[in-house]
Amino acid sequence: MKLKRSFEPYLRAAGYCFWMVLAAGFLAHTADRPLFFNKYDALDAMLVLACLLAALGWRRSLHFFFSVSLLKNYRGRDLPVTPRIKRRIALLLGLALLVLLEIYARARIKTDFTAADYHPYLQNTLAPGTNLCVNSHGFRGEEITRAKPPGTLRIFYLGGSTFLGSRTTFEKTHPRLLEKQWQATCTNLHIEVQNAANHWHTTEHSIIKYLFTIADFNPDIMVICHNINDIYRSFSPPDFARQGYEHDYSHFYGPVARMVEAYFKQPPLVRIHSQLVRRVMELYGSRLFSDFRRPRPVEQANLLSRDDFRRNLTRLTRLLKADGVRVFLATEPSIYRHDLSREEEQALWMNKRFCRVTPGTYLGAGAMADAMTAYNTDIKAIAEQEQAPLIDLDAAIPRSLEYFHDDCHYTEKGHEAVARIISDQLLASGALKNTAPGK
Repeated sequence: MKLKRSFEPYLRAAGYCFWMVLAAGFLAHTADRPLFFNKYDALDAMLVLACLLAALGWRRSLHFFFSVSLLKNYRGRDLPVTPRIKRRIALLLGLALLVLLEIYARARIKTDFTAADYHPYLQNTLAPGTNLCVNSHGFRGEEITRAKPPGTLRIFYLGGSTFLGSRTTFEKTHPRLLEKQWQATCTNLHIEVQNAANHWHTTEHSIIKYLFTIADFNPDIMVICHNINDIYRSFSPPDFARQGYEHDYSHFYGPVARMVEAYFKQPPLVRIHSQLVRRVMELYGSRLFSDFRRPRPVEQANLLSRDDFRRNLTRLTRLLKADGVRVFLATEPSIYRHDLSREEEQALWMNKRFCRVTPGTYLGAGAMADAMTAYNTDIKAIAEQEQAPLIDLDAAIPRSLEYFHDDCHYTEKGHEAVARIISDQLLASGALKNTAPGK
């Protein structure tokens, strides 16, 4: 027994069109790190499977909701269930399911940047008490007092996320390894190593941090490693910066870009507040027809921040030396080469995200290798000019995935190598002999 199904053919046709567009969208998509068919990753496979199951059940569902079903009551009589009743029940159940999914989606919201991480001058800082072992002063290290106890040698690290090493447990990061090694061998000294590096931070951030925070702790030795974060300040990626380079890096919002956008950008006429809808749109929207939106690499760009990088690093070095701090300048290693393998190329993300030459292009791996070399050359020149010992990590660390997770962030083996190289260089320069701890 069937009722009139005036809308069923139209809904079936619309469904077929929808599934065909979805299929075409996935065919024109290639994951950054494919696992299946050299094209899709695990999440892609799950989304495709979900679409296939939904498509297979589409026609059967339409037939069910546009036809009468017969149910037998306790007397054995047939009771007709009309399509209208079915659709109403399905609507109520569907709304209940959507509410539950929305609650789950909101409960799963996670962010790497919270109010505790915000800083009005540094943009971001490390919140104490996180799983990174951040102390009350915002340094990654053991708790220390502001006043330095007698017989204590204080070593500070400054740099970006490469030196911070947030992907590695605290005990296996290179500052911590150096601290434990030196403390075990220097029984007449108390060694304190504090990691003041942070995500996003440049030479400019380090100047601010030293002047208004670190200087109060009276450090004996400072190890500085900056490069790539200053390089990508040369660019203005639309998600993180406003157009037009500024010599004080004020064009680059970085971690506070969303906050700036939310406050200053004209709100849209229609705003979606559903986290479920937003998440689904992000999952599918970032994948469908992505091959047509994929930016392409270019091998040449104007590195606008290079002069400002030299200015900042020189001034920071002079500030530290004027305060009697022994300064060690380190070059920054990376995996960038002109002959990367496919696996190594797929591990890159920083150049694709931050070094956007135009909306459709980014600085390729070869050009990034040249840029890193240029800035490292500047570090060597400043070290010689300012008579600061050089730690040439770039020359010592092999450019392979054995030592790097991605563009420039160390694996555990990378941290071990960096700790060894820095320790050897500090010892070779007489850091323990020529530094008067507790000054």
